[in-house]
Amino acid sequence: MRVADARDPTPFGSHNSVRSLCFPDQARVHPLKYLAGLARAITQRGGRLFADTAVESATEEKDGVLVKTRSGTIRAADVVFATNAPIGGSVTVHTKQAPYRTYAVAALLPRGALADALYWDTLDPYHYVRLQPHSEAQNIVILGGEDHKSGQADNGQARFAALEGWARERLPNMGNVTHRWSGQVMESVDYLGFIGRSSPSDQHRYIITGDSGQGMTNGVIGSLMISALIVDGHSPWTKAYDPARMIARNVGEFLSENLTALRGFAEYLTIGDIGRVEDLRPGEGALLRSGLKKIAVCRDEQGRLHAHSATCTHMGCVIHWNSVEQCWDCPCHGSQFAPDGIPLNGPAVAPLAELPQGHRLEAAE
Repeated sequence: MRVADARDPTPFGSHNSVRSLCFPDQARVHPLKYLAGLARAITQRGGRLFADTAVESATEEKDGVLVKTRSGTIRAADVVFATNAPIGGSVTVHTKQAPYRTYAVAALLPRGALADALYWDTLDPYHYVRLQPHSEAQNIVILGGEDHKSGQADNGQARFAALEGWARERLPNMGNVTHRWSGQVMESVDYLGFIGRSSPSDQHRYIITGDSGQGMTNGVIGSLMISALIVDGHSPWTKAYDPARMIARNVGEFLSENLTALRGFAEYLTIGDIGRVEDLRPGEGALLRSGLKKIAVCRDEQGRLHAHSATCTHMGCVIHWNSVEQCWDCPCHGSQFAPDGIPLNGPAVAPLAELPQGHRLEAAE
């Protein structure tokens, strides 16, 4: 990859004062068009796609993998977990990456107001910008960032406001924000994804994870690597991306990220967020300490009350409410659950536990 000399000022710099590095000859890919083309290519070659078919387990056997779904069981010669956070294989990969929530907004911008490029800054939390053609007179500018560790903050509206303020300082002629959303990325502690066999003993199970928000490029790398591993038994990049590799760099960050799990277990000893279920309004969720239990209680946007165990079904951490996405987030490994307890994002595959029959939602003193 070529790197151009630093330029001063940067087209997107605040007050035209920020220097930058330029990486020429890059491409902009429309993600939905890319996925649509990929789906056509798969089906044209005899592949089949199944929606709403959650995988509950994938057990490696002598000659392949036994995959259990909520709709039935199938056998496969090989299985690839390209699921953001893998649900199968060694649990050690979860200690080498951490889930982060990232925010994005979109607004109309007059054509010519910003040079067409992809932009990143080096702030903490960082920001990223891209343009999407819209009409002869306007582009859509998409701005993202203001990341935080999943499950450790529920201030999405403040994050959106900070992101919009950062953008308007640099793009004063930006129109009103038309869309807001958030997503979750898996950040590896040594900044490189995990692609390969899900554990050293596996011969038929593979994972692609640790994408750090670069899922499209990592997905292509993963397809090249894993197809080579399946067909030829090796890939020239196996060692670099090996999920079983030791973390020799950024050991401090590795230890820091893994303190999240310890803090998660310690939360079982703390008091709850609220004292009464009646305090919850539609769209709100909170933890309630009831006797010796931590209960996850929320009212969905229709006002229906839901109450489940606050224990993540992956490895037992305490979950937290995400008011922007209206779901429960696990800060340890990125699992997400709907208000009714159904898992939305792995590595958890089982729903949140129901409360015992007759359990009363009374806060502990």
